Amino acid sequence: MIKTLFFDLGNVLIDFDHNLMWKQAAEACDTSIAQLKDVIISNHLWTRYETGNIDKNALLEELEKLIEKPLNKEKFLHAASDIFFENKKMVDLLRRLHKMPFEIFLISNTCDIHFDHIKKKFPIFNLFNGLILSFEVSMRKPSIDIFSYALAKTASKPEECLFIDDLIEHVDAASSLGIKTHLFKNIESLKEDMQKMGIVL
Repeated sequence: MIKTLFFDLGNVLIDFDHNLMWKQAAEACDTSIAQLKDVIISNHLWTRYETGNIDKNALLEELEKLIEKPLNKEKFLHAASDIFFENKKMVDLLRRLHKMPFEIFLISNTCDIHFDHIKKKFPIFNLFNGLILSFEVSMRKPSIDIFSYALAKTASKPEECLFIDDLIEHVDAASSLGIKTHLFKNIESLKEDMQKMGIVL
């Protein structure tokens, strides 16, 4: 019997557009998408930011040095964050599940500017028993550590937990600990899987 639900955020409950982020952020930096990607990826800027190894100010300062030109920081932060869209059907499902006897947790690779933007735009975080955010716990999926941390937050056994995520490497990592998993593609297949696991919607 499933007692605890672990949800991913991006492209499960809230959709986002990575291409839009790169386009808007490059415009804000007055540079090309290719150059911005090279700077951020080769210096692991976003990974370090999402795991709390650098804060927002350090990110902006380092980025400004790397692109070698003045950075409109507020414009960049808005451009990098205004990329999210609610998956209404999934949020409606989350609200239904919240009324049922489940513990519900969020496990998300995210950063403070994205989380703050989403929190203001989509009031859904009161539907969770707990939030496990990479920038707060200094761990990211698919690290086994973040799933072990999540299990420690609940009294449920791994086989009593269901983790829903859109990336196979995240699902595989959770599954290796005995957690039941669903590779999210659409709400219809998720409901079918839930039904098989005895979750009556």
